[in-house]
Amino acid sequence: MDIDKIVKQYKLMIILRPILKFLEILVLWIILPVIIAIYFSFIILNSEVPIILLMIYSAYLYVSLFFYGGSFEKYTPTAFLTKRFFLNYKKKWGMTESQIKEYIKSCKEKEEAESRRIQYLIEEKRILVYTSKQFVSPIIQRLCIMNLEARNAQEIFLQNIYPADRIKDVFETNFSDSQFNEAIQYWKRRDFSDKKIFVNYLYKLTILEDGIHNDEWKFMINLMSQLRFSNSFINFFINRYYALRTEFEDSKSSSSTTQKSDFDLNPYYSILGVDTNASYEEIKKEYHSLALTHHPDLPKNADRIQECEEIMAKINEAYNKIVKN
Repeated sequence: MDIDKIVKQYKLMIILRPILKFLEILVLWIILPVIIAIYFSFIILNSEVPIILLMIYSAYLYVSLFFYGGSFEKYTPTAFLTKRFFLNYKKKWGMTESQIKEYIKSCKEKEEAESRRIQYLIEEKRILVYTSKQFVSPIIQRLCIMNLEARNAQEIFLQNIYPADRIKDVFETNFSDSQFNEAIQYWKRRDFSDKKIFVNYLYKLTILEDGIHNDEWKFMINLMSQLRFSNSFINFFINRYYALRTEFEDSKSSSSTTQKSDFDLNPYYSILGVDTNASYEEIKKEYHSLALTHHPDLPKNADRIQECEEIMAKINEAYNKIVKN
C-alpha cells in the first residue's frame, strides 16, 4: 500500500479516537448508570425518592473505579476498538503505529526545512537584487576571476537570482580597486543578518566545479574579517566549508600532541570509504570527494538539504576522529 494512503488512514483513526471516547463516556458513565439507577429505584426498590437514584449512581461509579483501579482504561470499549483497529491495520499496512508516527514526523521536518529554504532564498534574492549593483557586482567579480575554469558554472548559478544585466557586468566590466573598496565599506554598514546571507552566497559561488581553491579561501576569510565578522562566526564558516577546499593542511595531522588511541576507528574509515591503512593524503582526498557529493550548500543538493546536513555531520565526525587519532 502507498505510504501516503497509510498516513491518511492513520490520521482518520486519530480523529475517530476522541469520538469513540466521547461515546464511551456518554454510554458507560451517563446513560447506562442512569438506566441501572432507575431500574433499581422504581422496579426493585419501588422508591420514588431522587436521593436514592443519586446514591445508587454514585455507588456504581465508586465500585467501577475500585474494581478496575488504574487499569480501567485498558478495558473500555475505546481501548478495545482502538486495539482491534490497529491490529487489523498493522497486518494491512505492514507498519506499527510508532513507525507511522516517525514517518509523519520526518515528513513534517522535511516540510519545515523546505519552508525555511524557500524563505532563505527570498531573503537572498532581496539582498542581491534590491541592493545597488555597484555594491554587489565588484565583489562577485573579484571572486569569479579567481577560478576562470568555472565560468559556465558561475553563470548558471548566478542566473538563479542575479539579473542578466548584472551578470554581464560581472564578467565584462572591469571594476577598479576603489569600486571594490567602496562595496566593502557599504557591506560593513549592513545588518549582520544581511552580511551573513551575502557571504554565504559567495561561499556557494566558490564551491562550484572542484571546490574552493586556496586563493578563493583566503579571499573569503579576509572578506569576513573586513566585514567585521566575529572570530566565532568566521570559525563557523571555516568548519562548514573546510571539507570543500581543494588544498588544505590539517594542523591536527602534524601536531606533536596527537596520540594514537585504542578506540575502534573502523566505522569511521568505513564512512569515508577508505582502508584502515590509508595515508593521510588518501583520507583528505576522499573527505574532499565526499563533501563535493553531499555538501548541503551545493546547488545540486537543494532538494535534499536535511539529508545532506546529516550525512556531512557523519563525514566530518569520521574525518575528525581519524585525524585526532
